[in-house]
Amino acid sequence: DADAISKRWLDTWVRVVGLAEEVGASVIPAIARRHDSAVGRVSHLPHILAEALAVAGDSGGPLALSLAASSFRDGTRVAGTDPDLVRAMVENNRPAVLEALDQTIELLQGAREDIAHPDRSLKTLAEDGHAARGRFEARAGRNKGDASNRPIIRVRPGAPGWLDQLRSAESMGAQIGIF
Repeated sequence: DADAISKRWLDTWVRVVGLAEEVGASVIPAIARRHDSAVGRVSHLPHILAEALAVAGDSGGPLALSLAASSFRDGTRVAGTDPDLVRAMVENNRPAVLEALDQTIELLQGAREDIAHPDRSLKTLAEDGHAARGRFEARAGRNKGDASNRPIIRVRPGAPGWLDQLRSAESMGAQIGIF
C-alpha cells in the first residue's frame, strides 16, 4: 500500500492532518461518497426538517408561537442559518440528501398512519428514536462540551497496513491520530 502512494502526497496528507489537529479539529477519515452520505443525514437533512418545522409552527399563528417551548426552539435552531448557505449545502449533495429525506418521509408517513388510526401506536418510532438519540449521546458525549466517546485509532502514515487502519477507522467513525 505505502509504495503506491507518492512521498509528496503522503507528506502533504500528514501536514493537512497535523494542521487540523493543531487547530483542535478531529480527523475522521472517509471517502467522499461515504462522507456525503453521512453529512446528508446528520447535517443537511436537519436543516430541511428545521425549516419545515419552523414553517409549520409559524402557520399556527401567534398563539402557537406564544406557546412554543424548548422543543420547538431546539427543533428549529438551524432554521436560523442563512438560507443561501442551506440551499448550497443541500443542493450540492442532492443524491445523499434525497436518500435520507426519502427514509425520513417514510418514517413520518408511518407516524402519520399510526396517529390516524386509534388502534395503532407511535410506540415503535418513539422507542427507536429514543434509542438512536442515546447512541448519538454515547458517541458524541452526553452534553455540549463533554469529551467525545468516539474511538481513536493511531496511525503511522506510510507504515505497512496504515491504509487498512484508515479504512477501519472510517467503518467505525473513529478519529485518527498520527504518530
